[in-house]
Amino acid sequence: MAITVFPSANGVGGAGQKVLSEGNLAGWSTVHSPRNYIASGFDVFGASSNQLTISPGAALIGGRYIVSDADIYVPVSGSGFASCRLVCSADAIGNVTECGAQLVSASAPLGPYDLHLAHVYVSVGKVSYIDYTQGRFSSPYGTVRDEFINRYMEFNTHFESIDGYATSVASSGTVTLDGVAGCVKLATSATANSSATIIKRSYTAFAAEIRERPDFPDFYLEQWLSICCEIYGVSVNAASEAWLIVGAPGVKRHIGFVSVGGELFGTIGNGTKETRTARLSESKESSMIAHHVPGKYTEFWVGLSGYAKLTTDLPAGYESASADRAILYASIETTNTTAKELRLANWRWRQELR
Repeated sequence: MAITVFPSANGVGGAGQKVLSEGNLAGWSTVHSPRNYIASGFDVFGASSNQLTISPGAALIGGRYIVSDADIYVPVSGSGFASCRLVCSADAIGNVTECGAQLVSASAPLGPYDLHLAHVYVSVGKVSYIDYTQGRFSSPYGTVRDEFINRYMEFNTHFESIDGYATSVASSGTVTLDGVAGCVKLATSATANSSATIIKRSYTAFAAEIRERPDFPDFYLEQWLSICCEIYGVSVNAASEAWLIVGAPGVKRHIGFVSVGGELFGTIGNGTKETRTARLSESKESSMIAHHVPGKYTEFWVGLSGYAKLTTDLPAGYESASADRAILYASIETTNTTAKELRLANWRWRQELR
């Protein structure tokens, strides 16, 4: 049978589903706890010492409830950056045989029975500092604390003001805030090649990269982009172009959407080449989401039914020029004598950081 149920007195999916084995109970537990986490305690101390002290605590690791009622001591030596972990071992049938604290390479991927407690930098046999960022989790799902501790870069605006944005126009285009409508309006004039652009630049660089992080074997610095907007004055075959991206347009590194001739496409740039999806919808659609996983794919949703995924020529690294580090880049241009307008109501972007 393809479907199994646990617990099942009737053995749905096999007689083994009746058995209250360690493996079955652990599997049941991990349904409610998709990642290992610290429930309480397990704080790490020892700055300027030749050993780490881990306080008593409780955690969930591989579906098992782990409790320590006394301090745990871990000696340190040499120099380097390491990950302090609780590590359990399991036998061939998945039963845990032992559990203890270890100091291992910071780049060593975590297995299903490992729990990262802290990063530790050791210098000449002494603990230099202890870092709780980059993978110490206190719940099975995301919390505000975990998100801030584990470092995310996020931008979310409903355009209460545009004072902190760079704007540019050509041929009598305009960028204005409409408080009554609740949006910022980018409008062209009825002059060919009239345009309007708004940009929110990032002071720091943000990169599409794969990094080693202790809570995942391969940690991808994922990006998410959500846009609520409307484009007016366009229809299929309309003489217009609009960009809605994070990054810079053209072949420069970016993810997002481009509207050409009244049709909407997902777009990515990797520094030397721009790649677009097939047509996702007409450009009048107002809800758009893009999701980028470095080295794997970029996917796009538009409205209720438009979806596409790109898996080649993906963005990697970052643009060094500050002018190209935009966490919001929106523009519209008309290529005939009909005025066009882009209305932005909400823009949300999130980038995971190492």
